[in-house]
Amino acid sequence: MEEPTVANSLKGVLHADEVFVGASPRTSREHREKRTDKQPVAILVEKDGPKAHIKVVCDVTRDTLHKHILEVADPSSTIMTDEASVYRGIGEHFDGGHHSVSHVKGQYAKFEDGLIVSNNSAEAVAGIIQRSLYGVHIHVSRVHLQRYMNERQFQYSYRHLPDLDRVKLVLKGAVGKRLLYRRPTGSDPLLGGTPEG
Repeated sequence: MEEPTVANSLKGVLHADEVFVGASPRTSREHREKRTDKQPVAILVEKDGPKAHIKVVCDVTRDTLHKHILEVADPSSTIMTDEASVYRGIGEHFDGGHHSVSHVKGQYAKFEDGLIVSNNSAEAVAGIIQRSLYGVHIHVSRVHLQRYMNERQFQYSYRHLPDLDRVKLVLKGAVGKRLLYRRPTGSDPLLGGTPEG
């Protein structure tokens, strides 16, 4: 499944969050020292619409997450997040501004400026991702992680369609494509590389 073109495709009230996927630290010492090899994934979801955008990112920094949101969200949107400092300043780029809730204070929703502020939709997608990776796929290679995220994005964004219509969309997307067995390389455009010439 190819990652769809998504420039300015999400509109309205958008919930943003991030999730880390991968194996837990193997020893109690690694756990205590917070050493982990988990891969961060950025999530942006329309609160009242059907669409989501899920992207594997290299890190969870202000620059990386702002870039992800800016390339996917329409400028007329309103951004809602948790209290993470990496989201500070994102509201300057959007007509609806930026609102956040503080999970540290036990706050998961609040009423502010006539809006119910939460990031529960993004948290729900994060839960779907975690359950699918631990319950269905068991092991996922880092090289193919974006493909798994594209699958979750497709399933979430088209969840309102009947099964037959979803199958038709999948088949339509497969026209003209072949699945070849080959070693994954860094040149795969789906994995952030450039196509071989």
